[in-house]
Amino acid sequence: MHPAKLIPPVLATTVLASCTFIHGNSANHLDKVDYGRYPSSYARIITDYMTDYLLDPQSAVYTNWKGPAKGFLTNGTGVFYGYRVCVDINTKNKYGTYTGDKQHLFMIVNNRVVMIEGGHRNGTAEHDQVFSMCSTL
Repeated sequence: MHPAKLIPPVLATTVLASCTFIHGNSANHLDKVDYGRYPSSYARIITDYMTDYLLDPQSAVYTNWKGPAKGFLTNGTGVFYGYRVCVDINTKNKYGTYTGDKQHLFMIVNNRVVMIEGGHRNGTAEHDQVFSMCSTL
């Protein structure tokens, strides 16, 4: 698989190691947060973004959209406030065979994807974490 077609491993590892949905912030604090513009074209934003990372982006099938919903995620650099969107993506591998739905979580801020997590096999801790975050949308 061509390296340019993969989500950068460092990004995925960084997000995976520290991606956390924050609970317990006061409603007063959340009312003052700038989540950015509502991403009315969220499906296009995500499919355009994924074009750079999929082996065969034209064959990708996007299903089970959830969101966008205001939210926040953290990684090693801080807290990102924006709109969370979850979607299952089924893509073809290098043999031309569909690999099955993989759930992905996107954070969109001002109509730009700033974080992505997902694409893990069922039964892994990484999959369970994304599933948990997406189930709240």
